[in-house]
Amino acid sequence: MGSRTTCQVTATRSERWWALETEGAPGAPSQARRLDQADAMIRGALSMVLDVPEDGLDVRITPSWTVI
Repeated sequence: MGSRTTCQVTATRSERWWALETEGAPGAPSQARRLDQADAMIRGALSMVLDVPEDGLDVRITPSWTVI
């Protein structure tokens, strides 16, 4: 089994969207309408920026309840 890349993502509410930012990957911001869509949205962005297959990522999303 290959190595996996772990990414810690912060989801912050911004009006009607969740803004998604990842520590260590500032070039991979994303957004999702609903929090349950956040994993799929950020996984695609991280895969492109980090040049890692989507199934090679462990994504941990932490909601921030501060509204921006």
